[in-house]
Amino acid sequence: NFFVRNKLFVGSFSILFMALFFIYSLTMKKIWEGQFQIVLKTEDANNNFNISSQFSRFIDVPNKNDLNTQVAILESPSVLEPTFQFVASSKQKKGSRFNASILNWKKASLDIGLKKGTSVLNIKYIDQDKELIIPVLEKMTYAYQEYSGKNKKRIQELTKKFLNEQITFFKEKSSLSLKAVQDFAIEQDLSFLGSQGKLNESSNDKQSAKTLGTLLNIDIEKIRVSAANEIRFIDNQLKKINELNDSEELQYIGSTIPALVAEGLPQTLKNIEEQLVEMRSKYTEKDINIINLIEKRKLTMEFLKDRTIMYLKAYRLDVESRMEAAMRPKGVILDYKELIREAFRDESTLISLENQLGIIQLEEAKREDPWELITKPYLIDYPVAPSKTNIGLIGLIIGFLVGIFTSLYKEKKSDIIFESQIIEDFLNTKVLETLDNTEITKNSEKIIFIKSLFQLNKYKKVFVLYLDNNSKRFINLIEILKENSDFPQEIKLISQKELIQVNKKDGLFLIVSPKSLKYSQIYQLSNRISVFDLNIEGIIMH
Repeated sequence: NFFVRNKLFVGSFSILFMALFFIYSLTMKKIWEGQFQIVLKTEDANNNFNISSQFSRFIDVPNKNDLNTQVAILESPSVLEPTFQFVASSKQKKGSRFNASILNWKKASLDIGLKKGTSVLNIKYIDQDKELIIPVLEKMTYAYQEYSGKNKKRIQELTKKFLNEQITFFKEKSSLSLKAVQDFAIEQDLSFLGSQGKLNESSNDKQSAKTLGTLLNIDIEKIRVSAANEIRFIDNQLKKINELNDSEELQYIGSTIPALVAEGLPQTLKNIEEQLVEMRSKYTEKDINIINLIEKRKLTMEFLKDRTIMYLKAYRLDVESRMEAAMRPKGVILDYKELIREAFRDESTLISLENQLGIIQLEEAKREDPWELITKPYLIDYPVAPSKTNIGLIGLIIGFLVGIFTSLYKEKKSDIIFESQIIEDFLNTKVLETLDNTEITKNSEKIIFIKSLFQLNKYKKVFVLYLDNNSKRFINLIEILKENSDFPQEIKLISQKELIQVNKKDGLFLIVSPKSLKYSQIYQLSNRISVFDLNIEGIIMH
């Protein structure tokens, strides 16, 4: 009902404001938009370098960043600062005022976000300066592509710095370790680093372990072990010789000793054996020549046996001397081995560090493609703002709201009650009928209903109360109600001044004209009825 009553008023305000806002939109500066798209890559930094696991834990390599983290970095002031400075300087050169902070500029002009379900990053930039859009977007593409390799370059720098520092340290440490081994070997009359004399022959872990084992098996230990084995062998030979009476076995043992071979003793014994065989084929055992050969063989065997024993004992003394010369206190050998291990370890670490540095230098020389641009920066052909339609709609909405609030204020100020429900609530009663002039006739259905209501309640008197000073328009209605010979009650039209005539047994009804009753009248009537302790039985609208 409120909108129906005020439709012209509200509609006028709505149309007026929409027209004003539309006209205003024509005076606003146009805003242009440019865009480009770029594909983000998320790679684990550890996979970009072939850094040995034994060194990688000492280098602060960042973990893999997910796409949301990458976007947050790309939106950060540190990445956008060059672009922001470019915009500020460009606007100042053109005489435009530009005093926004980088955060306010980003919030007002940039829209950066991932395309849903992909690693494609959408970048949008808006500005009133159409010519500035493409240069700004190109500046951003350069900044983003430069950033794509910046992380890897930083890791390479940190790795190179670490490796160079460690190489310098281990060069000095390895040199000191080798010098310590050499000094100890000279002091203890040891062979420096054994027969190998190298620490850098190995290229992998297995070869390193093999070389280290060879180095730790130093010459002096070989001499001692070899001498001990020779003495054991000589002792075994002496034992066998003392037990021998067989010329052939003795001859064999003698042939294994170079000195006896040089003297010809084994050969002499062999010649005697051959002569004895030949003589026995011709003569008996009692022959003087055979008897002499047997005696000669016996003497030669004894002589060979004695010479063999003497030689072996002399050789044993020589071997014992060599073994004693090779003997060192147990602690000396252990210390020497520990020095060799330390020197080898330092040298191996140095070589590994130098190899890793070479790998990093190769990685630095390798060029990688930056992030891929899906679309080059482009400018939308038409301005994206201001939208005349949207501004007109905003004006329409504002005008509509202004019209409503103005209408509310107007109705409130007029003090007129437009809804019968309000009267019913104030007086705690109901509207019985609403009559127009055509319905005020004797046989009108509504008139008959009102008469029946009066008769049914059997009031002593019926008072019809009017509130304004114009009672003439109600007289005709009262006269029609009175035209009934069977109607016992007296019906009287009264004003508020005559309320004193009414008592509780009488029927009191209110008659008012629609849209003419005011709030002040209802307040006043409510108070007076309360003072007289009366009730209004119903309301007739006319």
